[in-house]
Amino acid sequence: MGKDSVRIEVLPGLDIVEKEGSFAVTADRQIRITVVGRYLQIHCHGGFCVVADLALLPRDISEVISCVNIDVGALASKFKKDNGEFRLTTDDRVERVLSEIERAMVEDRTVLAKLKTLELLVKLEEVDTERGNFFPADGRCTPKQAVVARSVHSYMMLHMDRHITVDMLAEKFQLSKTQIKDSFRLYFGESIFRFIRNEKMLVAANMLRHTEKSIEMIASHCGYESASKFSRAFAEIMQSRPREYRNNTLDKEIKHE
Repeated sequence: MGKDSVRIEVLPGLDIVEKEGSFAVTADRQIRITVVGRYLQIHCHGGFCVVADLALLPRDISEVISCVNIDVGALASKFKKDNGEFRLTTDDRVERVLSEIERAMVEDRTVLAKLKTLELLVKLEEVDTERGNFFPADGRCTPKQAVVARSVHSYMMLHMDRHITVDMLAEKFQLSKTQIKDSFRLYFGESIFRFIRNEKMLVAANMLRHTEKSIEMIASHCGYESASKFSRAFAEIMQSRPREYRNNTLDKEIKHE
């Protein structure tokens, strides 16, 4: 774990910590949540980490700030897995909160950083970890639309090696194309193919980091007929070509050994 370079106390037992090195850096559009002992840690890709000491922090934050009703103990229990880690795909709304925290830390705007950290915790309370590793969209979609959106998402990720069109989805789920597209956008906050492409690139990034599979094999797994098309799509999302991404990851691992 790197040396702390910036620490902002939000409440007793709750801090925002900027870390040196790669400790708090995760894949773009993801945050990594770990529960280790009495600590809940939210690792954000801006290079900072929200650390809650459950032994010092009031179980219900409303005891300290009456308008903020967050049970951090329950939050920790929700995200605690067998391996103590949960990766959560963010969306544009959450990305804005993360950017505002990072900018507030850089500009030494402590009050804003504290408020935005509490907003991040409120958003984490909305996540249903049994349903998936993503933030739900706002409440505009109906329960039926939510079921449609989740079903489409599961189907497309299960068959991510195939090229699936909206026409195919409409036939599969016996719904109109408009129902399919509107349900997905209302629930996930993005169009089907933009959201699924981002999800595929996160899967590809994980395979590049943790497997020795060739780029051609990974491209095929993600539904791309050629490595060159996959490479362009990957670079658009991850800001580097697959080979560069893999090499940079290996270099970082070697430096931290």
